[in-house]
Amino acid sequence: QHILRAANPLALTSQNSVTLDFNATLQVGGGTLNIGNLLVGDPLGNAVTNGVYVENASNAAGTLRINQTVNDTWDAIFRDGVTPGINSAFDAVVRNNTLSLVKLGSATATMTQANTYTGSTQIGSLNGPTGGTLRLGPGGSINPASPLAVFGGVFELAG
Repeated sequence: QHILRAANPLALTSQNSVTLDFNATLQVGGGTLNIGNLLVGDPLGNAVTNGVYVENASNAAGTLRINQTVNDTWDAIFRDGVTPGINSAFDAVVRNNTLSLVKLGSATATMTQANTYTGSTQIGSLNGPTGGTLRLGPGGSINPASPLAVFGGVFELAG
């Protein structure tokens, strides 16, 4: 497994594109992480068999803000974090490992997996940049109980 863990929210900026290929994971370290384009390679199979994930790797809520300026298919599974077993074994504290997603940028991003993150999904920013299009392609979904906000852009159901 190849993991890019951004423990510091300043580790990357909206000028940094991130490419995920076979057996790769992008981990948000809690707080808000800004990146440029999220590019998911074209591995054989799908995200489940190829192990391509975007997740929160913290005991605090995490938000990934993606400034997508290039159209891409996100064949990756977006999911909340998992409290490490060492923490769970010694205390009963409920951890907030949720992942939220903010899609910015003029391009179209197509989600093709059954995503399980429970944080919010936001397209564009209130009084800020637009978010282009976030599309749920065939097989793509987000948690129906999670908040969805569109502040400038399109949320498209194409599946």
